[in-house]
Amino acid sequence: MVVVLGAGLVVGLAPAAGAEAGTSRLRVGERLSAGQWLASPGGNLRLEMQHDGNLVLYAPGGNPRWHTHTDGNAGAWLTMQSDGNLVLYSADNRALWNSQTPGSGGSFVQVQDDGNVVVYTAQPRAVWQSGTTYHPSRITTGQTLPAGQRLQSPNGAYEAVMQSDGNFVLYGPTGWMWQSGTSGTGATRLAVQTDGNLVLYDAAGRWTWQSGTAGRGAGFLQVQDDGNLVMYDAASRWTWQSYTYPGYQPPTVPRATPGEVAVAFATQQIGKPYVWGATGPNAYDCSGLTLKAWAAAGVAIPRTSAGQYAGLPRVPRSQARPGDIVAWASGGQISHVAIYVGDNKIIEAANRTTGVRLGTIWGTPQPYVLRPAG
Repeated sequence: MVVVLGAGLVVGLAPAAGAEAGTSRLRVGERLSAGQWLASPGGNLRLEMQHDGNLVLYAPGGNPRWHTHTDGNAGAWLTMQSDGNLVLYSADNRALWNSQTPGSGGSFVQVQDDGNVVVYTAQPRAVWQSGTTYHPSRITTGQTLPAGQRLQSPNGAYEAVMQSDGNFVLYGPTGWMWQSGTSGTGATRLAVQTDGNLVLYDAAGRWTWQSGTAGRGAGFLQVQDDGNLVMYDAASRWTWQSYTYPGYQPPTVPRATPGEVAVAFATQQIGKPYVWGATGPNAYDCSGLTLKAWAAAGVAIPRTSAGQYAGLPRVPRSQARPGDIVAWASGGQISHVAIYVGDNKIIEAANRTTGVRLGTIWGTPQPYVLRPAG
């Protein structure tokens, strides 16, 4: 039998043998008939020759990722030809689709665990691919997403990428939709923590962004088919989202409080050295850091730790909120201050050894925190 393909290409069509059941590849001379499929070695993806004539690649959960647009041709079948071309024929042997690889030396088509369908030569060398590399749609408690890795919605339309520049970005068909705003911070991984918080960390283990969902419990982060990036708890209740689903009109973003501005400023100083008497921008002592953090919020406070404790409003430490100043005394005198971040953590210009760092409240601070404003 002789069949004419596009561009006037003529090939001989010999009877083809059926593909081996459960295989991940179709070799020269084999065919895939209606109702048969190839499965990736790991079994998570499937290339199915459907009864309606469409050849469809399915991702986990039965989500279609690629197809030949040949539905409406019941009885169609697929074969890997000896000329290197992968061709889908109708029941009456008309060519409906092909990989356009005649003369390439293609010897088999492979469904890969990475989600790509590839025609290879015997060497092997790829001569055609579907371009459908698969990425998981979620990460769960205890897992991280390193720089260079991504999550992808089941339908393949949306991707959340942990970029090498430190930014975590959600992309859709028309470009970026949401980002963490952490480009240049050195963030190297995104972590779903057991406390329910979603956190970006740099190589030194310092956080650069967080979802603010600590205490919500274990869960998972999901890129959805509607374009929304959502953090869920173990009961599948959402705790955080990017608000990027169709038709959503985000609320007016409230202005940051002075305390939040102070925390943001202090966070940017992490890693800088401690120098007694320094007030930035390249080095700080403890009260120099709190001074400049609150100056960034537009609030002037006394220069020294003792002056801050004596001159600023006090609030019981049990009522501390981000931006408040935690103080310690030594020998009856106020000797150290730090910016309270939340969750029992502080940012402090500690000493010459550690410099400006993020840490946990230590020792026995004063029973009151200082609240310069708000």
